Amino acid sequence: MNNRQMFLTIVHKALLGKKMRFAIAVSSIVLVAGLISALLSVSLGIKARFGSEFRRFGANVVLYPKGGERVMNESLTRKLSSGELGRYLYGYVPFLNEQGVVNGKTMPVIGTDFRLARRVNPWWKVSGSYPDEGAGEVLLGIDVAERLGVRVGDRVRLNPNTGSVPASSVECKGCHSVLPENHNRRLEGRLAEVKSNCMSCHQAHSLGGGSSVEMRVSGILSTGGDEDGHILTDLSRAQSLFNKPGAVSQVHASVLTGGELSLEDISRVIESKLGDVQATPVSRIARAEDNLLGKVQLLLTLVTLIVLSTTGLTLASMMTASVMERGREIGLMKAIGATHRAIAILFLAEAASMGLTGGGIGLLLGFLMSQLIGESVFATAIPTPPVVFPLTILSVITLAVLSSVPSIKRAMSIDPATSLRGE
Repeated sequence: MNNRQMFLTIVHKALLGKKMRFAIAVSSIVLVAGLISALLSVSLGIKARFGSEFRRFGANVVLYPKGGERVMNESLTRKLSSGELGRYLYGYVPFLNEQGVVNGKTMPVIGTDFRLARRVNPWWKVSGSYPDEGAGEVLLGIDVAERLGVRVGDRVRLNPNTGSVPASSVECKGCHSVLPENHNRRLEGRLAEVKSNCMSCHQAHSLGGGSSVEMRVSGILSTGGDEDGHILTDLSRAQSLFNKPGAVSQVHASVLTGGELSLEDISRVIESKLGDVQATPVSRIARAEDNLLGKVQLLLTLVTLIVLSTTGLTLASMMTASVMERGREIGLMKAIGATHRAIAILFLAEAASMGLTGGGIGLLLGFLMSQLIGESVFATAIPTPPVVFPLTILSVITLAVLSSVPSIKRAMSIDPATSLRGE
C-alpha cells in the first residue's frame, strides 16, 4: 500500500468510524448549504424574474414631451422597441389626453393603442370587450358609465371640446354677423346663433367643438385609478377627432429591471436616445420592488449567518473531540515520521470531505427552498443561476476547513511519547 492509498484509508475510516458523529456534522453542513443556496438563488435569480413579474402592475417609466410642449411625435415611441432600448423594454403604450363632450357633458378623453395597453396593463378589468381598431367604439371608465347612465352596447355622441372652430374645417357663409372673422376666438360658453343654411357651423358650435361622432360602448373599464373617470378610444381615431395627427401626450413604458442598470439609469438612456422626451421613473413601483426583495434577502441573510455560526461551533467541537479520541493514532503517526504538515492535511481532507458531501445534498435542499419561497412569496418559480453551485460548495468547504483549525492545532501539540503511554 503506497502513501496515497494509506492516506485515503485513514480519511475513510476517520469519517465512517464514528457514523453518528459524521451524520450530525454532515446534517449541519446540509442545512447551511441549503440556506446559502436558497439565499443566492433568491438574490441573483429573482432580480431578473422580478423585472418581468412586476410589469404586471403597469408602467414604471412615463415619457413626457420636453420643453413644456403638450404633445410629441408618435414616431419617437417606435424607437423604444428597437436597438439598445429594446433590450430594456417589456412594453409601452402611447396616450393622447384631451377633453371632449359626451352626451352634453365635458369629460377627459384618452386615445390609446389597446393592443399595447393590454400588454402593459394586464390588470385592467373590462366588462365587455376592448374596442376594435377602426370600429368606432369606446371604452368607458366605470365612473363615467355611471355618470352617463350607459351600459355596454349603448351608443354615445363624442365631440371634441376645443372651444373654437378650426378655420380649415368650416366654410361659413350665413353667420358672419354672430361669429368672429377668424373663427378661432373662444365662445365663452355661448352657443352660436347660426342660420339653418349653415350646417357646418351649427354642428361645430352647438356641440362645443369640431365634428361629433357617434360611437358604440364596447366595454366598461375598472382599474381603481384615474382611468375610471376617462373615456378611452382608439389612438388614430382620437388623433383625427382632435385634429392632432401623429401626436401623443405621454407614453407609459414598462422597463425591465434587475440587470446592471437601475431604473433611473435606463430612464437617462431613453432620454439620450430619443432626445425630445423627458423620462420620469414611477418611484412607488421601483421602491416596492426594492423593498420587497430587500426584506426577503435580509431575512435569509440573518438566518444564514445564525446557522453558519452555530454550524461552525458544532463542527469545531466535534472535530476537537475527534482529535482527543484519536490521540494514540496521532501519536503513532508522529512516531513513525508524520510531520505537522501531514497531520494538518489529514484533518483538512476530513473537513473538506464533510463539506463536499453536505454541500452536494444541501444544493438540492436549497433548490427546493428557493422554489418554495418563490411560489409562496412571489407566486413564481425562481431560476437558479449556475454560479450558485460552485459558490455554495466553496462556502461550506471553507466553513468546514476553518472549523477544523482549532482541532488541527491541538493535534499538532500532541506528544507522541505521552500519547502512546496512554497519559
